[in-house]
Amino acid sequence: MANDRPEHTSIHIGGNLTGQVNVGNSNTLSWQQVQGGVTAADLAELRAAVDALRTALTGEPEAVSKLDELETALTGDTVDVPAVAKAHGWFRRTLPGLIGAVNRIVFGPVVAKLVAAGGDELAAQFRHSLGG
Repeated sequence: MANDRPEHTSIHIGGNLTGQVNVGNSNTLSWQQVQGGVTAADLAELRAAVDALRTALTGEPEAVSKLDELETALTGDTVDVPAVAKAHGWFRRTLPGLIGAVNRIVFGPVVAKLVAAGGDELAAQFRHSLGG
């Protein structure tokens, strides 16, 4: 019955939370989850960008090794955020002239899809570790 409903709704949310909240009476919720956001073409694009940077690193074996670590961290079953942050930090400190090229990979649209595919917790970890 309509008269059984409270006239005032109060809610308090605190802490470090993410997600949705629904408050009120007679609300209807719906959502849609997008499946399979990362395609084979996306992964090929990512690998091509990494290969182009690898070509620019000829004669820099340590940098190539760090790039390999970055690629592995980005293309595993899920993005390995700590490994991505470590490799990104290495390039930022050691080869700052190449950080723009590294950023185009790490903060590019394909990695954004990979991170999103990993869910909200992974996305929050990525933002916290890399600020992206």
